[in-house]
Amino acid sequence: SLGCAADNIEAACDYLREQRNAKVGSIHINVIRPFPEAAVINALRGKKNVIILERTDESLAGDNPLARDIRVALGKANEVAKFGLGNLPALKPEETPRLFRGSYGIGSRDFRPEHSLGAYEFAIGQTRRKDGRGAVDGETYFTVGIDHPYAVISKDTPSLLPEKAIAVRFHSIGGWGMITTGKNLGSIIGE
Repeated sequence: SLGCAADNIEAACDYLREQRNAKVGSIHINVIRPFPEAAVINALRGKKNVIILERTDESLAGDNPLARDIRVALGKANEVAKFGLGNLPALKPEETPRLFRGSYGIGSRDFRPEHSLGAYEFAIGQTRRKDGRGAVDGETYFTVGIDHPYAVISKDTPSLLPEKAIAVRFHSIGGWGMITTGKNLGSIIGE
């Protein structure tokens, strides 16, 4: 992931490891430029599936920005393995993971635990998109949090907040003082 989803995804990974004995992990890319190609290649080497969640949807592009950069890095590493040229780590085809790409937060929608869990279930073939298609059909793109034919969601809806924590969401029109209002309301609620 890139950006604000990282904490939610990490909590979902903890839940999947504890409750389902799943072998999952999370990589949070903090800086996209320069893109950390070698680190990404080494981190993804030998993984079966990789789910890339982004808060965008470039519908006319082959992939969203982070997925594009990851796909390019893995492709370059495959070329290094095949031709022996280049300064990136080599990656054999059998070490290359299948990439699943998802969009979250479209239209400022919430990104909830059931969305991360739905993405995982989709990647392992446990669930299908709303249109009935799944990974077994060759589909690798999905959305979460919106009513869309490509949407996936888990039936499992756990709270992954720390004990005694609450979640609050503030809405604003065009940001009219919402940052200060949100900070003040957050402080009041927190106290």
